[in-house]
Order: sequence, then structure tokens, then C-alpha cells
Amino acid sequence: MNLTRKKDLSSSGMRLNALTGRSIHDYNMIDSGDKIAVAVSGGRDSLGLLTILSWRRNWAAIHYDLFAIHVRMKDRTLSEKQFEELEAYIQSLDIPLEVVSEDLSGGEKGRKPGDQSCFWCAKKRRKALFEKADKLGCKKLAMGHHKDDIVQTFLMNIFFNSNISTMPPKLNLFKGKLVMIRPFAYAEKNLVNRFARDANIPDLSFNCPLADNSYRKVVENILIDLKQFSPNVKQKIFKALHNIKEEYLFNKSE
Repeated sequence: MNLTRKKDLSSSGMRLNALTGRSIHDYNMIDSGDKIAVAVSGGRDSLGLLTILSWRRNWAAIHYDLFAIHVRMKDRTLSEKQFEELEAYIQSLDIPLEVVSEDLSGGEKGRKPGDQSCFWCAKKRRKALFEKADKLGCKKLAMGHHKDDIVQTFLMNIFFNSNISTMPPKLNLFKGKLVMIRPFAYAEKNLVNRFARDANIPDLSFNCPLADNSYRKVVENILIDLKQFSPNVKQKIFKALHNIKEEYLFNKSE
């Protein structure tokens, strides 16, 4: 289905489209004439983003081109049936699909025993995405990360990496040669999932063996526990990222 009218969106689609438009506007993510590569794993987050960006071209005031990039990781990838479904869905959106094959063997050898981070896989995937986006002439790379991902990453970096950082809605890379954008930055995971179900978007995500035993899962469970004491804890953490009081942080230069 390739929607041509905004008024035909479901209620979840209307809400997600509005939040996507707001983040694009607030961070000046997309300019007229942009060639945008969209990282597509097969999960509802990335396919939902590809769908919304595709549909928005029918009513947005600016024109941009989209390319879907899927990275197939050796031994950790979609089944052939899933991949065929992925190809068929992206074709229904009239968007070209670029596939990159990657081997995790080098990273796996470097993984320390008991390491529950996603470092090696994420590093390989990012490098493949950057290189393919560059070959396609895309100056923008869109990721399907949403508000939950941003909040969880913020806490993960504090708890496990000893730094204060997260996934910004817009990030300049390689001195501005490539810009990473996250148009779903204002949207929560539940909304993205609801939209995907309403729009009949397939869920073709690969179940990573570390998914239930990772740092991200630890933080996700912490947030669930905290919700008992502060129902809006996720929203408050997200707002805190826009309310940084630098004078109350350490500054050795003073």
C-alpha cells in the first residue's frame, strides 16, 4: 500500500506522522533534493520509518529520494523467506533496495567472554551502512531509532560506559560528509508498533541471541521497575536531555 492522502492515515499513523514531521522540522533533518539512505533491518521500527518517509513524499512540500539499505550479517540474518518478504514489501513502496553482506567473524573473535554488549555487530553494520550510503551519493542516513532507544542508550552509557551521551536526533559525521538522522526521535516504541500493525507492515526482525541478555535489556527492565515510582519516568529522562544545566556538571578548566 502506497498512501497518497494524509487523511487516509489511521489514528496511529496520524500521530506518528505528526511527531515525525515535528522532529524533522525541529532538527532540520531533510532538505529539498536530498538523497536519503534508510537503514532497514526488517523490524517494524526501520520498516515503519521507511513507510512513513515514503508516504510523506506524497504530501510534503519538499522532494527527496529514498534508498533502502539492508545489511545481511553472516549467521545472524533473516531467513530466505523473511528476506523475500522484505524485498516484496520494499518493492511495494517503489523504493530501491540495496543489500550489503557482512561477516561477523573478525568481531566475534574479539568479543571478550561474558561481554553482553552489541559493539561488534553494531560496528560492522554501521561501517557497511556508511560505505553504501556514500556509494549511492546519499548525504543523509536515516535510522529507525525511537524515543525508547534514545532514553535507554543514555542510561546504558552512564551505567556501562562512564559517559553522558545518547543517540541525537541529528548527527554530523565525517566533518559533515554524512548526516545521520532519526525522524522517530519523538515517537515511543508502542506508537511505532501500533502504527506498524495498523498499516500491515511485516515484522521480519531477526532474534539476536543476546537480545534477552544484553545491557539494553537490563536498562529496559530498570525503566519498567522505575515506572512503579514515576509513571512518566521515560518522558522525564527524555525531557532532561533537552534541559542540560552545564554549570552543575564537572568542569576541570575552572
